[in-house]
Amino acid sequence: ISVCQVGNRLVSCYENGAVRFWDLNGCPQPGGSEEAHRGCVKGVCAAGNGLVSWGIDGAIRFWDLDGIPKPNGIDKAHYGSVMGVCVVGEHLVSWGSDNAVFFWDFEGCRLPGNREIASLSVKGMCRAGNQLVIWDKDGAIRFRCLDGISKPVCIHEAHDGPIEGVCVAGN
Repeated sequence: ISVCQVGNRLVSCYENGAVRFWDLNGCPQPGGSEEAHRGCVKGVCAAGNGLVSWGIDGAIRFWDLDGIPKPNGIDKAHYGSVMGVCVVGEHLVSWGSDNAVFFWDFEGCRLPGNREIASLSVKGMCRAGNQLVIWDKDGAIRFRCLDGISKPVCIHEAHDGPIEGVCVAGN
């Protein structure tokens, strides 16, 4: 399960494919869907003037802030599961179990970008200043320009095994 706060509402997703909306007191709110995805919803996050959800069905779904699905969902953003989505300025970056990384606008259109960002399966990604921080199963933390096209800023072998998470702290 994953939970995200959007304004004065919470949005949750669940392994049965549901995306649900709540007020900050935990009371159910209109919006969402019990069948937002086919199978487990991996996550949800605020994006632009709405939010996105993604799941093991390979789909990315777009929602308005009232919990109404937008018609511009991407049924097959990845071949296999969408493992994560990160908001980077005015666009999204997704990574999947297919080892691909794609850049999208908030309307669901794929943007030019490098799908060969990491040599192995990406475990996670976040923004740090003007670059993406990417970590994967080989123990590396990679720094990449936000456009996804430029060559990597630098590559560090940070751990001997998979990195489970990275947090950006401070400036």
